[in-house]
Amino acid sequence: MESKISILLLSSNTYPSVRNSKIQKKIFYNQKIKLKHIYWYKQGSPKILQNSEALLEDKNLYINADDSSTGMGMKTIKAFEWMINNTNSDYIFRTNTSSYVSIENLQKHINDNFLNKKYVYSGKIHSTKDKNNNEISFASGSGYLLNRKTIELIIEKQNEWQHEYWDDVSLGILLKKYNIFPTDAKRFDIKGNIYKQKVDLTSFHYRCRIDNYYKYPRFLEYYVLRYLNKIDLGKKSILIEDAFMNVLFEISRIFYIQQFTWKLYLIFRALSKKVFPKFLIDFMKVKFKKQLDSFKHKRFKT
Repeated sequence: MESKISILLLSSNTYPSVRNSKIQKKIFYNQKIKLKHIYWYKQGSPKILQNSEALLEDKNLYINADDSSTGMGMKTIKAFEWMINNTNSDYIFRTNTSSYVSIENLQKHINDNFLNKKYVYSGKIHSTKDKNNNEISFASGSGYLLNRKTIELIIEKQNEWQHEYWDDVSLGILLKKYNIFPTDAKRFDIKGNIYKQKVDLTSFHYRCRIDNYYKYPRFLEYYVLRYLNKIDLGKKSILIEDAFMNVLFEISRIFYIQQFTWKLYLIFRALSKKVFPKFLIDFMKVKFKKQLDSFKHKRFKT
């Protein structure tokens, strides 16, 4: 009997998340194994939520939590609560709109490693330090696997979630308190131009974020996701089409100004420190803290 798997994708109402989720909603249901429960969760407006904490509408799971960096944890906890109450999932893979998931390979990964585990917390492992300089190992927020028992524990202990950290770090800190540590999971990273890279088709999680390290514009992630689905299904490549896309990727890279608005912000901040008195700068930081946090989050979220 196959395990019941669900996929939760951290989403938002901003670019490129909106664009990527549109193609994901086509390709995630265009696989050999069909999953019933795949949802894109994001902040919901009061008009949509109608006084509820979470509301499902056309595969979009709207959550009563904001899109700031500190709001991501609460958004995830509420999405977990909804999933536990509304599905019979044994496992949930939490990922984002810059990822492709091979459901067949994910099922195999679970069957080979976790069927008899009490708690499952698995993903590509990173490490950092907490505010007390203690080492923290955590599964990257780009994609981690949890079983139902682990999610129930997270919900039960949600008041211990430390929202001042990024949500994946907070999860690692919380689970460490209960002696649950991440196990490493294979992840394949797309290194910019997918048409120039040999893709490992045995992976289940493909990270398609191609701007930060590889300096390609994020609108191309849409085509990366589409191409991964194509080769995952074993469809033959069309040489002319692949050649055209290869050229598109390379031309786009030439004209791409990475993090353009962020660079403008850094220039403005540097000039402000020279022009305005410190008390005024400190006042503006406090006055517009929410807007600044939101701006920074949108620049660097996965």
